[in-house]
Amino acid sequence: GLEAGYWLPKLSQILGVQCTQALQHLQHEDYLKLESEVRHPWEKRALQKLLKIRDDKATPGEQEKQHLERAKQRQVRGQAEAKQVLNELKEMLNSHSQDTVRQKAEALWQAMEIPEEFWPAPKKPLADVLESIQKQLEQQESSVGRSENIPDREVLRRASGGLALQGIYRTSRAEDVLAKREQLIRVPEGFQLAGPEHRSLLERKEFSSNAAESSFTKCMEQLGFSISVSAKAQFWRVQWEAGADHSSSSQAEDTHQSHCEQSYFCSTKYQYIPLASCYFQRHQLLLSDAALRELQHVEQLLSLAQEEDKPNLLQSFFSRFGSHVNQGPLHFGGIFWWKASAEGFRAAQREEVKRQTSEALNIFVGGSFSGFGVTLTNQSVGTAFAEELASAVEEARDFMEVVRTWEGTADESKLLMLMDLKRDLSAKTKDPRVWINVCLSDKALQHFLVNTVSSCQESPPENSTSLKAILRSLLHPHIYSVKDFPKSSFIMQWIFQAGHRLPKTPQVSELAELLQTLQETMEHIHAVTYAPGTSPSAVQEAQREATQTTGLAIYSLLRSLQERAQKDVELLVLLIATSAGYQVGSSTFQHLLGHAEIQYLAQAMAAAHEQYVSLKEQDADRAEASLLL
Repeated sequence: GLEAGYWLPKLSQILGVQCTQALQHLQHEDYLKLESEVRHPWEKRALQKLLKIRDDKATPGEQEKQHLERAKQRQVRGQAEAKQVLNELKEMLNSHSQDTVRQKAEALWQAMEIPEEFWPAPKKPLADVLESIQKQLEQQESSVGRSENIPDREVLRRASGGLALQGIYRTSRAEDVLAKREQLIRVPEGFQLAGPEHRSLLERKEFSSNAAESSFTKCMEQLGFSISVSAKAQFWRVQWEAGADHSSSSQAEDTHQSHCEQSYFCSTKYQYIPLASCYFQRHQLLLSDAALRELQHVEQLLSLAQEEDKPNLLQSFFSRFGSHVNQGPLHFGGIFWWKASAEGFRAAQREEVKRQTSEALNIFVGGSFSGFGVTLTNQSVGTAFAEELASAVEEARDFMEVVRTWEGTADESKLLMLMDLKRDLSAKTKDPRVWINVCLSDKALQHFLVNTVSSCQESPPENSTSLKAILRSLLHPHIYSVKDFPKSSFIMQWIFQAGHRLPKTPQVSELAELLQTLQETMEHIHAVTYAPGTSPSAVQEAQREATQTTGLAIYSLLRSLQERAQKDVELLVLLIATSAGYQVGSSTFQHLLGHAEIQYLAQAMAAAHEQYVSLKEQDADRAEASLLL
C-alpha cells in the first residue's frame, strides 16, 4: 500500500483531508492535485484505487459508445420520471388545493430556470398546462424510436455547419471576422464533449437601427454567445455598435433607407441554453486536409512568385480558411430569439413605440414559455428539462425539509450528507441548477451554513481545515449564481481567508518542483477568480503574474537540466512548453496563461515524463526516439 508517512501529510496539506471518511468525497480534480506528488508509477495506480478514480484506457471509439449508451439510458429514465411527476400532479388536482399543486409545479419551473414573469398565469387552469406538457411528452415518446444518438465527434462536425472547426479571418474590418470560412482544423483525436460551463440565460437588447440589430445577430451566430457579449469581441475587432455605425454610413446615399434607420426600434430577447462545452488544447490543433493541401500549394507558388505577388497568395489562403481558430471554451446548445420591431414613426412617438413593442414582445415570449413550445435537438425544451429535473427537484425539496431540523453547529457529518446530495443531483441532471435554485436558495440551508461558519470562527484554525475544504466544494462557484443569499460574502470570505499566494520567483532544478510550482500557480488563479468581489482586472493581473512565474520556472528548470547535461528531460519539457506558446529566447509565453493552459502543462509534462521513464527502463534508444515523435 501507500506509505502513510508520506501521503497523509500530502492529503492534509493539499486537500485539507483530516479523516478517512473524507476520502470517499474526493473527485477526479482532487486526484489531479495529488498526481504530481507521485514518486513511482505503482503509486499512481495505488492512489487511483484508493480514491476510486478510473484510469480509462478505453479507445476513443469505446468511450464514445459508452457515453452514448449512458445518454440513452438517462433519456429513458428521464421520460419515466417526467411521466410519473405529471401523473402525480394530475392526481393532486383532485385531492389537493390549487395552491398546493401550483407550489409543486412552480418548484419545477424554477429549477428549469423559466423566468417567473413567463410562468403560466394563476388564472390559467393548471389542468390545461399539465395537459399541454402531457401531449408533448407523448410526442417525445413516439419519436424515441426514430431519434438517433449523435457521437460527440459528429456533433462537432455538424453543429452550425461545423462552425467550431472553421477559421476566423482577423483583420481590422468586422465584416472579415464575421464572414464564413472553410474548415481550418481537424476534429481532435479522441474528442469528447464536457458539461456546460455557463447557466441558461435570458437577456434583452434594444436597437435603434436595423444595421445594429443585424450586426449583433450575425456576431452571435458566427462567434457565439461567449465572445459576442464579452471583452473577447474587442480582440476579434468586433463591436456591434461600431458595425452599426459603419453600416448606416454606407447607406447614407439612399434617402428612404436612411429615414427608416432614423425611425427604427427593435426589442429582442434571446435565451441562451448551453448543453455541452469543449476546449481545444494547442497540441490538438491540426490543419484539415483541405487547408494543408492549400498551404502546401501556396508554399510552392511562393517560391516562384514575384515579391509583390506574395501578399496576394497569402491573403487568398486566409480569405478561404481564416487566420485564427477559437480555442474555446466553445458551447453547444441553442440560442432562441424573439423579436418585435417598428419603423417609419415620428420622433415624438418613439417612447410610445418602445412601450408597445416591448409589451408585444413580452406577450410573445410569455406564450412560448407557458406552452413549452420551443424545440431543441428533437426534444421539447420544457419536456427535456422536466425529464432531467423532475425527480431531482423532489429529492432536493425533501432534503431541505430535513435541513430545517438541523442545529446550527459545525457538524462535518451533515456537510458530508450535503456533499452526497449535491453529487446525486449532479448525477441525475448533469447540471447545477437544482442545487442552485432549490438547495442554495433555501433559507433553512443558508441559515445552517452561516451558523456553521460562525461556529468555526470560534474554533482554532487547524480544526476547521477539513470543513473549509468541504464547504468550498459545496459552494463555489455556484453560490455566486444564487439570486438571494444575503450572507454569501461572509461565508466565502471565511473559506478563502487563508488565501492562495502566488509562489515566489522559483528556483527550480527538478521536474517535480516545476509541477509543484504549476500547481500552486493554478490554485492562485482559482482563488483570485472565485474570491468574493473579484474584478475582471484582478483576474487578468493574476493571470499575468502566473504567466510570468510559469515562464521563469520553466527557464530555471531548463538551465538546471543543461548544467547537468540531462538533454532528454530538457527536450521533453521544451517540446511541451513550446506547444503552449513558450518562447525560448525571451523565456516568456506569447499570451496570458489561464487555469486551463497551466493545467495542460502540468498534466502533459507529468504524463510524458512517466511514459519516458517507463520506456527508458525497457529500451533507452526507444525512449529517446519517442521524444521526437
